[in-house]
Amino acid sequence: MFDEHGEYKISVIGNVYLAKFTGSWNLSLTQHYVQEVKGILENHDFEHWGLLLDMTHWGLASPEAVELGSQLELLGLQHGMRHYVCVFNTSVQQHQVEKNIVSIPEISYFKTKSPEEAIIFLTQSGYDITLSEVQSKGFLTA
Repeated sequence: MFDEHGEYKISVIGNVYLAKFTGSWNLSLTQHYVQEVKGILENHDFEHWGLLLDMTHWGLASPEAVELGSQLELLGLQHGMRHYVCVFNTSVQQHQVEKNIVSIPEISYFKTKSPEEAIIFLTQSGYDITLSEVQSKGFLTA
């Protein structure tokens, strides 16, 4: 086991939950993230919501961290998640995301390298969100 490293940032715009992953993740950091997400979901009463996951600065994760993190989709569904949008930069990031997504039929998934395409998907799915709003909170920036 190694010390916690990597970082995450969380924010909410309307009924879109934003998460940004930075650096390489281990089990300890993932546990902190999961606890924080659980707290947010239990304290927000969204009928339905979307996730915008900014993985453009993510450096992958240990197998244990990935296994724990993949359980969040089911938790999200139980709390009204209907759309899962993931933005990544590299094919390695894309591969790890695609390999570990649970693919729950009640959730619409969209994966892209384009922040603009991610926002278009969310707005076409009924969310009131803009790229400038997202970037002003420090997500999907260069």
